[in-house]
Amino acid sequence: MWPQPSVLTPCWWIALDAVTRSILPRDLATALVVPLWPVARVLFLPAPVASPKPLIFAPLARALVRCASAWSGATYSHMRMWPNMHKTIGVYNNKGGVGKTMTTSHLAWYAEYQEIRTMAVCIDNQGDLFRILSRGDASMKEGTFYERSPYLSVVFSPKKVPKFTNVDLVLVDCSPAIEVAVSFSPSLWLVPIHGRLAFENMHNVLGELEASASDVMILMNMSGRGGKRMDFELRKAIAAIPKAKVCDVVLPEADAITRTTDFFKPVWEVPYGAGTSAAVLVESMCRSVLTTAGFKMKKRRINPDEE
Repeated sequence: MWPQPSVLTPCWWIALDAVTRSILPRDLATALVVPLWPVARVLFLPAPVASPKPLIFAPLARALVRCASAWSGATYSHMRMWPNMHKTIGVYNNKGGVGKTMTTSHLAWYAEYQEIRTMAVCIDNQGDLFRILSRGDASMKEGTFYERSPYLSVVFSPKKVPKFTNVDLVLVDCSPAIEVAVSFSPSLWLVPIHGRLAFENMHNVLGELEASASDVMILMNMSGRGGKRMDFELRKAIAAIPKAKVCDVVLPEADAITRTTDFFKPVWEVPYGAGTSAAVLVESMCRSVLTTAGFKMKKRRINPDEE
């Protein structure tokens, strides 16, 4: 078991990782950097640190670690998992019916399209994400693993997030229970909301999400359900939340999006979904969230952007 790193270690280690990945292929970079961990431990960790949190929460140190993290694709919370560091996006709201599973499934489908090695994790007992991504072909038992393609797999793991290797992205569809959601530390919290109750419920747990040292992004979903006045007031309330990013894409309430859970397909593949404004906006949301998480889009848009 490696000792906990000091404040300098993540910055040094992530920077080295970033340089090697930018110059060399991933596997070769990993083979070269991993043996240098003992050197990092000697240089930056003369004695084990019992609790690094007081140091990591220092504003300057946190800023340095996050800047290096965004640059290299690694995060401090996953340093102990080296060399299999990856980004983790947790999709959460403690109110049901806000579109968590729809959002997670589309992020998984789009990451697959962009050839990002992705593991989708369903920690909700209902298992909807697992059924959707497995196309209903796999029996849903705890720990069941389904490989959809070389770039996308899904696992049903109620109430816990396993550790993974050889993936670039882990997507977690959370249950409404806050004690389950805060049992892991993602790189990014994505919080879909619609209407007043979803906003107020999200606000009740926002402090606990921010305390996990993760970034928080709020996604306005099912716009138009309560009318233009409600949307206007909701946007004002969201904009007033400190320390939270707001997704620049607002998803509408649309029949094409609703059909995704019936056909187990993304909105751009369901009947009468391709080319619709809903498909364009959902794809834009996926690109925005994945880019915020630090990924570059390798392929062109599936749905031509509206002028």
